Amino acid sequence: MSQEPSKEEKAQKIEKEPEEGISLQALNKEVDMFSTDPALIHEIDRDFLDVVREFSGDPDLELFKIKYETIYNSLKESAENEILFFLMFFFF
Repeated sequence: MSQEPSKEEKAQKIEKEPEEGISLQALNKEVDMFSTDPALIHEIDRDFLDVVREFSGDPDLELFKIKYETIYNSLKESAENEILFFLMFFFF
């Protein structure tokens, strides 16, 4: 009988074995590009505003709108902090 791998072992396996056909290095580069490209960040802002406008007219979605805004603001703050960290790390 073999014992099922722990959550930590599964996570390590996922880190070591990226999606078939793409290397971990290429995947990391793609993630870095998305997190720091101003055009992509602007597009996300535009999409967010479109979604909020759609929610604005429906009182049944007010709670969802508030939670959506909270998550979005956290994501935006995280992205801004990542850019600041990047600038501090590489330019100071």
